[in-house]
Amino acid sequence: MRRRTFLRKSCGALFSFHKADHRRRAMVLWIFLLSVLFLWLYWGNTSIRTTQVGIADKKIPASFSGFRIVQISDLHNAEFGKHQGRLLKAVRDASPDLIAVTGDLIDSRHTNLEEAMEFVRGAVRIAPVYYVTGNHEARLGRYAFFKNKMEEAGVSILKNTGATISRGGSCIRLLGLEDPAFSKPHGTNAENAALLDARLK
Repeated sequence: MRRRTFLRKSCGALFSFHKADHRRRAMVLWIFLLSVLFLWLYWGNTSIRTTQVGIADKKIPASFSGFRIVQISDLHNAEFGKHQGRLLKAVRDASPDLIAVTGDLIDSRHTNLEEAMEFVRGAVRIAPVYYVTGNHEARLGRYAFFKNKMEEAGVSILKNTGATISRGGSCIRLLGLEDPAFSKPHGTNAENAALLDARLK
C-alpha cells in the first residue's frame, strides 16, 4: 500500500471515529438533559412548598390573635401520596382554624374529579373549608357537577359573596370572588381587574 493511500485511509478512519464519538456524546448529553427536565417537572408537581405569612392589623379583633388560615392554591390535580395523604398531613400539621382553597383545584386539560375530591373530603375533617374558583374551573364543562360534590362534602363556595367568621364574641368577613374567566373567558388582565374591582364594590 502506498504511503499516500495509507494516510488517506487512516485519516478517514480517524475522522469517522471522532464523528461517531461526537454523536455518542451528544446523545448522552440529550438523555441527561431530558432526565433532569423530567425530574424537575416531577418535583414541581409533587413537592409541597409552604410559606408562612403573619398579618397584623388594628382592624382585626383581638380574639383572632393566633387565628390560622391555610391557603391551598393551584393544585391542578397533582397527586401527593395515596388519597392525598402527604398534602393532608401538611395541612393538619399547620393546625388551621380555616382552610381557603383559592382556585384551580383541578386541571381542565386532564381532569380527575375523584382525585380532587379525595383532598376535599380529607380537608373538611381538619377545619372549615372555603372555596373560590380559578380559570381551570371556568373551562371545566362539568363544573356544576363538581360544585355540587364539594358542597355535599361540606365546602362553602364563595361566589361573589362573603362569610362571617366568629370567634370570641367578635367576627371578621371572608370575601370570595368568582374567577373572571366565568364572565369573560378571553378577557385581558385589565378587564379582569376592572371586573373584580366592580364586584368588590
